[in-house]
Amino acid sequence: MNKQSINMSKKNTLENASFRFLIFQDKTKFVGICRETGYVEEGETANEVSERLSNGTIVIVEAIKKDITLLPSINQRPPLKYRFLFFWIPFWYSLKNLISLMPREIELINRTLSELNNTRACEI
Repeated sequence: MNKQSINMSKKNTLENASFRFLIFQDKTKFVGICRETGYVEEGETANEVSERLSNGTIVIVEAIKKDITLLPSINQRPPLKYRFLFFWIPFWYSLKNLISLMPREIELINRTLSELNNTRACEI
C-alpha cells in the first residue's frame, strides 16, 4: 500500500481531523460538499459556500465533543451521487479547461480541524 492510499483511509479523530470540501458552480448557484461528513451546502458564491461548510463542520465537531458517540459523524461518506462528484467534477473541469471552454470555477479545499477553528476565530 503506498503512502497516498494510507492517508486516504485514515480515520478522523477529535485530536487529528482533516476535511475535504468540493465546491463547484451549478447552473445558478454554488454547491459544496464535505467528503468526510456528507454535509452539503449551497450559496451565491464559492466563498459563501466555503464559510458555510467550515462553520457547519465546526458545529459537527463541537457536537461530538459533547457526545462522543457521534464520532462516526466525521468519518461518514456522502451519498453515492456526491462521492462520485469528488472524482468526476475535477476531471471534467480539468478537461474543459484544457480545451479552454470553461473558466476555472471549482475549488477543492483540504482543511485540518485546527485550520477550521482558526478561520472561525478570525470571523468572530
